Amino acid sequence: MKLKLNPGQTVSIRVGKGGPVEFKLSRIMAPPGKKISLGKDYDPGFTGGFKDKDEARAHVEANQEVLAELQERLYAQDSYSLLIIFQAMDAAGKDSAIKH
Repeated sequence: MKLKLNPGQTVSIRVGKGGPVEFKLSRIMAPPGKKISLGKDYDPGFTGGFKDKDEARAHVEANQEVLAELQERLYAQDSYSLLIIFQAMDAAGKDSAIKH
């Protein structure tokens, strides 16, 4: 089964007890087969609607267990993969985000 996504589509993702977060796919999805430039094609100031780091941190902490469960399911299926690109300055917490 091949999943078809429309880059103009808006998706609402609800994980755990937090409220849903809405994303326009064109803001977070790299089109397959297209060469991209992170600085030109994507907004480095994109916050996903969070007002500050504390709000985002609380949301992430509330959903870590659920995300680990979903990762295990994805791994067990052995059908799909997910590429996440972390773009941030040094000491911005990329390593700890990847660890979790």
